[in-house]
Amino acid sequence: MSPALSPAKADRLYWLGRYVQRGLGAAPGAPDLLDPTSPTSLPFNLTRAYENGFLLRDLLDNDVFSYLRMAMTKTETLKPGDYLVVREVHDALYAFWGILEEALFPEAEALCRWGRFLELWEARTLADQPTLAEAAWTQLVRCWETLGVGVPASQSVAEVETWFSASLGKDFSS
Repeated sequence: MSPALSPAKADRLYWLGRYVQRGLGAAPGAPDLLDPTSPTSLPFNLTRAYENGFLLRDLLDNDVFSYLRMAMTKTETLKPGDYLVVREVHDALYAFWGILEEALFPEAEALCRWGRFLELWEARTLADQPTLAEAAWTQLVRCWETLGVGVPASQSVAEVETWFSASLGKDFSS
C-alpha cells in the first residue's frame, strides 16, 4: 500500500520532474546557460529541482537525492564553455531518472515522470516535432493511468495545463 500524498507533495513531485527535465534541456551553448535568474538556465532549474527534492526527502532515498546534489555541485563549478561539466551534470540527472523507479512507490514516481514528460511534450509540440511529441504524450498517458486521473480531452498545451491544475487537486493515495 502506498502512503497518501497530499496535494502539496504531489505538486512538488511534479515540479521536481519538470525542473530536472528542464536542466537536461539546457543547451550547453545557450547565452544564459549560467544565469541563475534565467528560467532556461541550468542553475535556475537545478536550484528549484534541489529545493523540491529537499522538501521531499521523506519520500526520496539518499541515492536519488545524491544525484540531485551531484548535479548541483557540478553546476556550481561550471564556467562558460565548459561543456564537459555540462555533460557531467546531465549524466547525474539521467542517473536520477534511472534510479527513480526503484526509489519511489508507483504514484510518486508517476507524478515525477508526469512533470518530465509534460515538459518534453510541450517542448516538442512547440518545436513542431510531432513524432517526438507523440512519444512523450504516450508516456504522459501511462503516468495518468498509474494515477487514475483520466486523460485530457485535447492535446492543446493550454488545455492540458488547465486539466493538470484540476487533476493535481486530487488525493493521490491508494
